[in-house]
Amino acid sequence: MNNIFNFTTQKDFYEKCVYASIAHAIMIGKYNLLEAEISWDGNNFLFQDYEGCREVFVFIDGMVVCGLLNEGNYIKGTTQIYEVMSETADESLRRIVDEEILPYFGLDELNGKSGITALFWSSGDSFYSAMSEDKIMQESQNILLPYLYNLEDAKRYWKDYYEADEEQMNLIDELFRERKNSNTVSLELEQLSKIKMWFGENHILCRQSLQEVGILD
Repeated sequence: MNNIFNFTTQKDFYEKCVYASIAHAIMIGKYNLLEAEISWDGNNFLFQDYEGCREVFVFIDGMVVCGLLNEGNYIKGTTQIYEVMSETADESLRRIVDEEILPYFGLDELNGKSGITALFWSSGDSFYSAMSEDKIMQESQNILLPYLYNLEDAKRYWKDYYEADEEQMNLIDELFRERKNSNTVSLELEQLSKIKMWFGENHILCRQSLQEVGILD
């Protein structure tokens, strides 16, 4: 088993998922075709790149468990999937993978099997995987990068990715600061008015995605 990503912590990892969610929620008003790229399903953070890579981050019981699927290179079947976890995986980790990750990766539905490419998980603030860090990054086509950057680099990544202007970035940063301090945040009238002004009818998509991350109007 490999100790990986020792430059980050669970808290940092979660906050970068929240930041990515808020940036996405604001900017899908501009890029509505990317609506399904980032979403939350309860405690599960979901990302797909529309090029065959998907990831699921599960935040549960003080753990972070991340499953990655590259449709060009994945393993089928329960026995093989457990090999990706390593022989040391305990029952609670296997349960999370079975119940919270594999349902999103149901590729081989005809035979009742799911597929997975890579998996890593946390124990305290340490992350582990049966794969090496380099192998995970290679197999995932680097879609993990914005969640492993330091926060300032992640902000620059999303600014460039969405071609957001300074006013839009200011709103994203403002909502992120508020969301860090509370699991539920109220979207102020002035903030909502900006979103409506920028994106017109598409502001509805923004509001729906903000609700997934606990920002309500």
